Amino acid sequence: WGPEKKPGTAEREAIRVRGSLVPQFGDMPLHTITRKHVEDFITKRRECGKRKKTAGGVSASTTNRELDRLSNMRNVSTKMRHFR
Repeated sequence: WGPEKKPGTAEREAIRVRGSLVPQFGDMPLHTITRKHVEDFITKRRECGKRKKTAGGVSASTTNRELDRLSNMRNVSTKMRHFR
């Protein structure tokens, strides 16, 4: 979330990371997160997310935004050569 983002956007994204990704993945290094971990995350969020919009969980679009943040973190880490 570079400097071109509005402060409110950056804060919402930080809340998204702290509220959903950190509780699920905790201190796991990014390179150890497997497809199975991501699938389990999606299932958990859709079934028992904080907001009850769709069948007891969060909407697909919310989960997709959360996964985008995870992907962005991995891409930045790769560019910084933390892992390949």
